[in-house]
Amino acid sequence: MALSGSRDYTRTTRQIIISSMRWLGAIGIGETPEDAEMVVCMEALNIMLKGWHHDGIGAWLNQETTLFLENEGQSYSIGSTGDHATASYGDTELAADASSGDSTIDVDSITGIADGDYISIELDDGTLQWTTVNGTPAGVTVTLDDVLTDDAAENNDVYFYTTKTTRPLRIFNVRFKRYDGTEIPVDIVPRQLYLDIPIKSIQTKVNQVYYDPTTTNGTLYVWGTCDDVRDKIVFTSRILIQDIDSITNHIDVPVDWLRAVKMNLALEVAPDFEKDPTQFQIVQAERALTKAKAFDREPGSYIFKLSRR
Repeated sequence: MALSGSRDYTRTTRQIIISSMRWLGAIGIGETPEDAEMVVCMEALNIMLKGWHHDGIGAWLNQETTLFLENEGQSYSIGSTGDHATASYGDTELAADASSGDSTIDVDSITGIADGDYISIELDDGTLQWTTVNGTPAGVTVTLDDVLTDDAAENNDVYFYTTKTTRPLRIFNVRFKRYDGTEIPVDIVPRQLYLDIPIKSIQTKVNQVYYDPTTTNGTLYVWGTCDDVRDKIVFTSRILIQDIDSITNHIDVPVDWLRAVKMNLALEVAPDFEKDPTQFQIVQAERALTKAKAFDREPGSYIFKLSRR
């Protein structure tokens, strides 16, 4: 007998809710929950998935993020309405000199540059000027929404991207990326240690950061402040699981988590349906979640060494 050859099995929110309610005994085989019941279960599912972040769950939600630095910047807002930080960007160089007041630039390549993209130009005064792309580039020419505020020489850097990163819940694996591509590990320090730094405005290569996951946008505090805008900070960020806005949505978890989601959703909504889960159901749900969490860890090993004092 032939195998299917497919590996794309998934479930919509509606299908997960029906399966969960059936396992709980709130509906029978072939029955469909009422609209109000669907709303209750979808709310519980959203809250449950968001709450799982507290257990460190969500390795699939890790993304590599690049933060563009500003001269003397001591803190950066990280999020959809924050400073310039993104999970994906492109770069090119100016193909010809540009003058202050110009609204167009010529670049080595327009590949990947689209209307509405954020774009920055390295100016001759040592700053990055950020604006947005006005219209689809043609040939080697990019039209800008704002005119240049200083001259920019041929071969100066140009960076562009489409979407700012969402607010990270936490960050780790922070690196300082030099202009030549070299990456240097950066220490993540606690709030008090950062606050205890007496002078926070020293211009030098960033070697310490403190992240405060404030609402809407997070805030990344750095020490020292940028002395070359061609340098960047790159880090791994754990982003928030996507909302479920409709019962037709798929949920933002890998397929191997579906069993744990189904069973634990049943426990979450049991009081709403006046059901008393059996001890067997409770144990099965706990085991499913434990197994999923165990597989959610990055592979690798730690080496511990004794030191003499």
